[in-house]
Amino acid sequence: MGDQSRSFLLLQGVSSPFFSRLAIALSQQGHHVHKVSFNAGDVVYWLPRRSNWFKQDLSELPDFLHKLYAKHGITDQVVFGDRRPVHTGWEHYDRVVLNLEHQFGLKDRVVYLETGDLATLLKHAQGTITLNSTVGYVALEQGCPTHCLGDPQYNLPGLTDQQDLAQFWGMPVAPEAELFQSFKRVVVHSTQVYGGFYCPPSIAQAVQGSCERLAAELSPLQQLLRLVPI
Repeated sequence: MGDQSRSFLLLQGVSSPFFSRLAIALSQQGHHVHKVSFNAGDVVYWLPRRSNWFKQDLSELPDFLHKLYAKHGITDQVVFGDRRPVHTGWEHYDRVVLNLEHQFGLKDRVVYLETGDLATLLKHAQGTITLNSTVGYVALEQGCPTHCLGDPQYNLPGLTDQQDLAQFWGMPVAPEAELFQSFKRVVVHSTQVYGGFYCPPSIAQAVQGSCERLAAELSPLQQLLRLVPI
């Protein structure tokens, strides 16, 4: 990065002071930090700084962000957890599943689990179908055949089942254990930082590691690819 200043836009974050303290650390390095707030909880941890309130329909969010990018010269966007800029409220998925069960004639063939020990469940499952959830990582680590309806980063030959869905139902293919361990090492090296979001020592550790990653000229993955060109 050198001495070049960056302009960061923080979207919805975890319910803790983490984003606020990350903003302070980035500002101390000479960067500009802006925040979008979607609810009162976002604002509470951001005070006394001012944030950009978004209260419109989610369909208007792309245009809202585009204007912020143009106004502040945003160079980096930071989203907590995954690529969703905002997490909507709780859905009554038990009701959704029940309606679908009736709609498609699946009575007594569907079990809805809202929580549980995911690793144990997947270890004994015959297969997992997911869109792009982190559930896929857990399934692969447990050696569970996994089929992706989306295209997450782990959707690779040798890891996920590359057959069509109909073939997967009949003869699912398990992931290659050694390949997954290699993939996991790359993911941990290139994307993970130590720390947590709730107690002061872990927040401080997470802020330090995140700040170093965000402000670096090259990401760990880019540095790795320079050593091992594809």
